[in-house]
Amino acid sequence: MFDYDVIVVGCGPAGIMACAELKKRGIKAVGIDVKVRLDKNFRAAAGFLFDEQDFNGEFIKTESRGDNTLFTFTKTGFSYLYPGTTMPVYQSHLISNGGKIYTVSCRKKPFMSIMDPTVWLQGLCRDAADAGVTFITKTIVLNAREIPGGMAVDIRRVGKRKETITCRKLIAADGLSSRIAKRLGMNKDRPCMGQGPTVEYHMENVDTPFDGGDVGVFGRDNLGYDGYILLVPCLGKTKTYRVETAIYGPAVNNYYSIEYFIHKSRFSSWFKNAKILGKYAATMELYPPMKKPYTGNTIFLGDSAAMAESLYPGATMCGYKGALAVEKELLGEKGFEEYTAWWNNSAFEMTKDMQMMAEYAKRFLFEPWMGSAVMDELFELAGKYPFVVDEFNGNPFSFGNAVIGHLQSVPGIQPQWKQRLEALKHATLADFEQISMPQ
Repeated sequence: MFDYDVIVVGCGPAGIMACAELKKRGIKAVGIDVKVRLDKNFRAAAGFLFDEQDFNGEFIKTESRGDNTLFTFTKTGFSYLYPGTTMPVYQSHLISNGGKIYTVSCRKKPFMSIMDPTVWLQGLCRDAADAGVTFITKTIVLNAREIPGGMAVDIRRVGKRKETITCRKLIAADGLSSRIAKRLGMNKDRPCMGQGPTVEYHMENVDTPFDGGDVGVFGRDNLGYDGYILLVPCLGKTKTYRVETAIYGPAVNNYYSIEYFIHKSRFSSWFKNAKILGKYAATMELYPPMKKPYTGNTIFLGDSAAMAESLYPGATMCGYKGALAVEKELLGEKGFEEYTAWWNNSAFEMTKDMQMMAEYAKRFLFEPWMGSAVMDELFELAGKYPFVVDEFNGNPFSFGNAVIGHLQSVPGIQPQWKQRLEALKHATLADFEQISMPQ
């Protein structure tokens, strides 16, 4: 006898969705997470929403339902009633080391939207509660191992001794640095490609000079260190941003950099009246995506099998598909193999083609690739010929090359700059190894 049909380790959007879907199908499932609360976001830049465009193997349609928004995942085949609204984004801004501002603007169709990730989690928790899902919070998962017919999971609840619970199938949805992946040997053929440390401040009353959109800031003169800081607008309150770092060198430089940016840089006036709502930090280990996201009786969903964040809609999509796969496995069918085919061929671009991770990285590597002085001159020149279009898909896999194409077309661009941009357009992850990366 097993304690549960399914144990779900990690209760972010993938894990909560999987628990709810399994429970709706009459499957006894439990979710386990170290967090005290499951209905609050702690992840950096989690509010990006690439709706009404092809992204991550999906086309998400949005429909206003008063104070709610219906998200229809047209290819995966399910809907989610998000208990909030979204904010369209028509602009994105890049700032060079010398303070030169480059802006991408869409006149008609927004190139992305912003949703509130905490509200997204609240909606998923509501659905899980309605289904009668049991969650075990404030609990660390120590180990997982195969046993005849299922899995044994060692856990430790706060203030209690280690205990072991069992299940027929295990879902690992415990993020980019998945402990379950390590315990079950899933990383032995996935060479670690580095670590991604970050510090994030959630702040209100930030007085940027922009009407909207995210803001990416480069350079030692702005940040105190080489690297990149991203300001992501938040839904709900005006002038509220999540300020996230990606700084080269030791992880602690991320803290020093965000403090320098807020208090000492040329942009410190933006934060004169700002209030910090929260401070967060994380270090993520970056592995190539799993090509086979399961082993034995365990399946890996969302970020636990990915190289970079699948974002909230993508993780939720994985939770739904993962639940269907587990249901089939419990019925003796090949659900894990079906999920694997979807994961590798129909879902995430970064899983189907590692080159897409290079496309993803280009936005953050403009300055180290081109050089600070060139970026200053190039952005100043481009300011005379703004990048303004009716619409374009602004997802992270297409944004970089869209900017490169515009910069190459600017009258007066020097031939060597255009050539260097052309090299960036075709750069691979291996090419990026020649420049400094956060570590």
